[in-house]
Amino acid sequence: MTEAPAVAPSSLTLSEAVPLACALVDHVARSQGIRALCVKGPVLTAQGLRPAYSSGDVDVLVDPARAPDLVHALRDRGWEHRPDDAAPSVLGEFAGTLRHPTWPCELDLHHRFPGFLAPPEVVFEELWERRVTVRVAGRSVQAPDPAAHSVIAGLNYIRDLASQDRVVELDALAAAVAAHPEIEGTDLVTIAEATGAETTLRPLFQRVGVDVPDRDPRYADGLDTWLVQATSTSSTSVGWLYALTREPWRRRPSLLWRAAWPAAGSLRVKHDRPDASTRELLALRWRRLSRGVAALPGAARALRSARRDGRRR
Repeated sequence: MTEAPAVAPSSLTLSEAVPLACALVDHVARSQGIRALCVKGPVLTAQGLRPAYSSGDVDVLVDPARAPDLVHALRDRGWEHRPDDAAPSVLGEFAGTLRHPTWPCELDLHHRFPGFLAPPEVVFEELWERRVTVRVAGRSVQAPDPAAHSVIAGLNYIRDLASQDRVVELDALAAAVAAHPEIEGTDLVTIAEATGAETTLRPLFQRVGVDVPDRDPRYADGLDTWLVQATSTSSTSVGWLYALTREPWRRRPSLLWRAAWPAAGSLRVKHDRPDASTRELLALRWRRLSRGVAALPGAARALRSARRDGRRR
């Protein structure tokens, strides 16, 4: 196998870097015997599931048991973890983001993918069994087959369906799925049932005219969390409020303080302002606090609505 480049010149454009970085991660994973699937981005385009577009990062779903090993192998090539902005996510941690000083794109390494409610190792095995190879940047990379990939893309859009842009993207995906010669509705149902995505995929099933499978009662808790995310218009505010409701009372004051007055390092990461002065950080904190207070009523409504929906489904 031809050696993939370890670094890229900083003159690479984003549209050039993303497919090259996708090929690089696939090469590094294979060289270490790590199972990994390139998802979204140029792979979706190559499979006819989304028009060409400029992606800002590379997404890879990694065997959960080997995800740390792939991070280590990429660190040997100069990739480092992007600092966390410390805001809690309703869906919890599901990916680590890596940056490189000479690449304009980032790598998102997923050890699980939100919307699949079955255990991550079960989900990965199902998707791995359906793997194919796709040509990206002149190389063959491993990826889910079109049916499995359409499920991943659908969940990616559905989890932010409060956004009109995501509604448009889901509609376009449904049209592509319905017209795709390699995708059958029964394939989508089979994948959903094997991965605990029967209910989370409901909006995609409805758009492509597939009967919605019965809800699996084993995943009730995960569905509650998913619905909170999928119906929220302000994911950051909902994330903080959701985290607060799940913390013991003794820990809530410290969580409230973190939400209202985040550390300087977190602010610099969140706003991509590594050299922000003390005065600039103070202004960022006040703006953040004002927006957070204004968003709280909507966040509370989103939590109540999602939990009602969860009980009805």
